[in-house]
Amino acid sequence: MKDKFGLKGCLAELAVAYKFLKRGYYVSRPLDPSCPFDLVITNKKGKNYLIDVKSISYRRKDKSVITRCLTTLQKQLKVRFYFTNINGLSARQIKNIKNDK
Repeated sequence: MKDKFGLKGCLAELAVAYKFLKRGYYVSRPLDPSCPFDLVITNKKGKNYLIDVKSISYRRKDKSVITRCLTTLQKQLKVRFYFTNINGLSARQIKNIKNDK
């Protein structure tokens, strides 16, 4: 069944937000629906990270992972991908984000 309303993406964003909240970060979502990132993660020292959440996708043919690329604007803003599997089977963590509360 196709995901017509972005339910899978919404669940992925909420799951990632929950993970960061549990680790002691502040989490915000942008108001602009065309925003180039999905979450703003802030640690206790005030360091902000702009996160674009992606669900891990696999090719039907050989089950290999489909890779994604940041847009030019996302690169300028230093947005980071966070890949997650909403089924909870696996996750690839954000590079360079440490638990620095």
